[in-house]
Parts: sequence; C-alpha cells; structure tokens
Amino acid sequence: MKESVKDRMRREIMRMFAPPPEMTVSEWAEKNRFLSSETSAATGRWKNDKAPYQTPIMDAFTQRGVEEIVIMSGAQCGKSEILMNMMGRCIDLDPAPMMMVQPSQNTADDFSKQRISAMVDCCPILKRKVRAPKTRVSSNTIRLKAFPGGSLVIASAQSATELRSKPVRFLFLDEVDAYPASVGGEGDPVDLATARTETFYNRKIVKVSTPTIEGRSAIEKAYKRGTQEEWCKPCPTCGSFSFMQLADFVYEYDDSEAGGKKIYRVRSVRWKCPACQSEHTEREMAKQVGQYIARNPNAMENGVRSFHLNAFVSPWAGWKRIIRFFLEAKGDLAREQAFTNIRLGECWQERVERLTTAEEIYARREEYSAEVPDGVLVLTMGVDTQDNRLEFEIVGWGREHENWRIMRGIIPGRPDEEKGTVWKELDKLLERRFRRRDGKAMRILTTFIDS
Repeated sequence: MKESVKDRMRREIMRMFAPPPEMTVSEWAEKNRFLSSETSAATGRWKNDKAPYQTPIMDAFTQRGVEEIVIMSGAQCGKSEILMNMMGRCIDLDPAPMMMVQPSQNTADDFSKQRISAMVDCCPILKRKVRAPKTRVSSNTIRLKAFPGGSLVIASAQSATELRSKPVRFLFLDEVDAYPASVGGEGDPVDLATARTETFYNRKIVKVSTPTIEGRSAIEKAYKRGTQEEWCKPCPTCGSFSFMQLADFVYEYDDSEAGGKKIYRVRSVRWKCPACQSEHTEREMAKQVGQYIARNPNAMENGVRSFHLNAFVSPWAGWKRIIRFFLEAKGDLAREQAFTNIRLGECWQERVERLTTAEEIYARREEYSAEVPDGVLVLTMGVDTQDNRLEFEIVGWGREHENWRIMRGIIPGRPDEEKGTVWKELDKLLERRFRRRDGKAMRILTTFIDS
C-alpha cells in the first residue's frame, strides 16, 4: 500500500523527535570502523583501548545536556579520527544535515578525498549509505555527501556563501585557529557556521584545533568556556592523579655536531610525580588507567565540555621523540612555538620586551678612570652640519660592537662662510689626542660628516 503524504510527514516528525539510539560513538566505532593504510599507521578494526583518552570525548557526543564539545590538542593525538567516528555514527544511526568546516578550499577538498572517502570505503555500513561522487546522482560531489535522512557538506572557512548555505544539526569545525578572522566582510566564520544550527534544539557543535598564540587563539577561548578537562594518570607510587606536562619530565641525552648541526640522542626519559617526586618510565605510566579531571565543571550548566590533550598521552608519539624535538627547538623561537603548539597542545606566549625605564638607564652609568675607557680599540667621530653650527660626537668602539661616548659638543658658526672658524675648530678636534688609563694616546681614526 502506498504511503500517504500525511503518513510520511508523521513518520518524519517522529524520527526527528525520537531519542537517539543508545549506542555511543565509541561503541559504534569499535563495531563498524575500519582504518585504512592511506590515513593511519595502525590499520584494521578500530580499538578503543589503543588510545583510551579518546573514548570519553567521543561519548560526550551522545551525552544528554552536552551541546558543544571542544578539543584543544597537539598533533598525533587522533583528534581527526574522533571527528570521523562522530560523523560515521551520525550517518549510520542518527542521520541529519551536517557540515564540516575546513580552513580553506584546498583543505576541504583534501579532507573529503583522503579522510571521508577512506572511511566510507573501509566501512561496509557506510558504503551502503553514501554514494560515490562518480555516480550519476548529482547530489553527491567531493564536497557534498548525501545519504538517507541527511547530507554532509564540507565547507571552507574562507567562503561566506558555503557557511550560510543551509541549516545543519551537526556542525564540525576543524582547525579553527587557522580560520580567517572575518570572511567576505560578514564576520567570524565560526559565528556564521554556528548560526546554521540555531533551528535545531538537539544540535551538536564540535570544535577542534591545535592552539596558536595566547590571547588570540580561538580554540583556547572556546576551551576556557568549557569544563577544561585534562587526561590525568595516577602515580604508581602515591596514587595522585596528574596531567603530564613537560616541566615534570627528567631526561638524559648526548649531543654531537654533524655538518654544523647539533644532533641529540635521548638516552632515557622519566616522568616525575609532582606530588611525591617519584620517577616512572613510559612503560610504567602506559599501564596506569587514566581519567579526565575537569578544572571548570560548572561549564556543564551551559552544555560545553572541553578537553586538552598533549603528545605525552598519545601512544603514537613516544617520550624520547618528544624530548628530542624539544632539545632541537631550543634557542629558535619559531621552532619553540611550533613545539609548544603541536607537541604540547598549548598556546605560545609571545615574548614582548619591556621598555627600559629612565631609572634603569641611569643605574647603568659607568665612571671612566680616563678620557678613554679600557675596552676602546678605535675612535670615530660623526658630524652633523646645521645652518648656524656643527654638532659632533666622538665614540669609542670595542669588541662585539660595544661602544662608549667619549665627547659630544657644538661648534657655533656658519659652515658655509669662507672665513668661518667652525672647520678650523673641527680640525683641532681631529688633531687632538685622547688619553687612556695606561697613558697611551689615541686619535680619531675616521670621521663622518653629514653635509
């Protein structure tokens, strides 16, 4: 019997307002997700116990009362795979209009081709529902994936048209710190995309990014508005839970030079418990069962859970490798920032030099024991010509550009007068000898005149 329009509408309304299936994202991933060699070093069926810190983040997606999930993370923590599992579960069990936003057109295309397509190809349940873009179905392209009950738009943060294309229930914002501050003169791309979700009472917004500069990082601001949860592990000695940070690691290493470059070999790395000061190896800490501890649990009242991950919790990074990257970056501000953002998942604090006060300058003054201080090797003079005078300064120069003011003065008179005395007075300065403490005399070696 053919279904009437009224019955079809009633069925659609019931589907929209029905509670989501009980299966969590982590359960769905373990049952259905397969990893491809194109996108992952660990191929085969998804296993939650490989990186346990991912499970609570994934399951927050189906947690009642949670509307927004924020992940501030370093590299190699699997944040992209977390997003993929959330999207996969939506397509299979809770289909609805979805949007993923990437920083640019190129990254949107690449994510669709390399990530979305690989996930669909490797998951039979998704392959049956998402048609390939090469089929005759016009609704499926590289940037648009249609499936029964919904679709996934992969948009660029640089296109205001794409961001306000249509209402969406599920919004995934990837690498938000790489978004432009404003797009097409219409404002913040995150705000434009979020506005697409306002018609859905059961919306979910997921923001993910590696942080950048402190005070300017969009993901840092979003993280601070949330629960600020850190993956903490118990100390095998005292049992206190701690978030593993760079400052709590002790290590031994050897260094050598090859081709003018320093080579580091890290011999050992241990984590020192901040509470009891006991030290433990990577293997010991890998056996400990971690848990998230929230610094701002009251944010749950606003439905925002936020998570912080760094490379020390990742099973793919390796402590020795992380410390080697740290040693190689030391002394190079650009590399230090990259290490802080990418490995530690933390914002970089820009180093602004404080202006020196007049009192501090006055406190640096030296008392010369002779006309020329001991460190001076060469004397030079600079002369500036004015309409009614010459102004001069004699400077003593030492090693590494260190310099001392020896004399500064004014010779009154017009420099353009033929019988003027200013040049004769200047000649006297050039002939003058300046005494050092040991009695030796120095003359001005070079004079520069701004005529």
